[in-house]
Amino acid sequence: MSKLFLMAGTKGGIGKTLAATLLADAASDAGYRSVLFDCDEENESLFNAMSGRSVEQILERYNLEENTAGNSFPLDMVMDRIFQIENDKEHYPGENVFGIDMKAGSSYTTLEWMKLFPFELLHEFSVDVYIVGVTTSDLDSLMTFLPWLLEFESQYKAGLVKFLVIRNQVDGNDEVQYREILASYMEKKMPDALMLSLNNLNRMYMAAIRRARTSYGRVGREPVAIPNMGLMSIFRCQSEFSAIKKALAPLFPAVEANGGLE
Repeated sequence: MSKLFLMAGTKGGIGKTLAATLLADAASDAGYRSVLFDCDEENESLFNAMSGRSVEQILERYNLEENTAGNSFPLDMVMDRIFQIENDKEHYPGENVFGIDMKAGSSYTTLEWMKLFPFELLHEFSVDVYIVGVTTSDLDSLMTFLPWLLEFESQYKAGLVKFLVIRNQVDGNDEVQYREILASYMEKKMPDALMLSLNNLNRMYMAAIRRARTSYGRVGREPVAIPNMGLMSIFRCQSEFSAIKKALAPLFPAVEANGGLE
């Protein structure tokens, strides 16, 4: 089955784009085509990180602010593109992993738009939908993700959406706040949700990889030269990505590699 990962547009600077690249790289290594939509017109971080990869992918930028005047539902363009790709197996054979990276602080507008999200239609197309929340030790990162859990609890119970929580612990781990605010709720309401901790990532490496406009997965897959990073630093990044890919393996059962795009 193809999969759709929507990065919740919550607090900025917590690693949403990093999480999107990790998901896309892990999916590519498992044989999926990554189809990525960068909807953050201010930074275009996802586009910059994933340009130039040697794996098969589709990478598109969407300036939703530009299109708001003529379209009350600018994210419709992204969804139309997803359905077009899924419905055209002649040109896009195999399984896809769709990633939508939203602009920081866009939670309210995105949640409003998602009141008419086509969960049932995606289910008919055999596309699994995941809402991804990235949290840190910052209380705001927990609080801004809670509305997403509350809004789509009924769709979760109906099997139309799944949740993935990625804990970015690069700035430490406030276990008390995490358990009281988020973990306790999810354990009661969504016990099978996948929760992944990024507890070994190095902030210096993260910054160097971002400046080089690349990703952890590409560092592990291709000979990429990164300024101020020696052989041991590259080896550590590769080891970190291997551990993350192993943790994400339940999401991406291996499939045959996709054929070439036309």
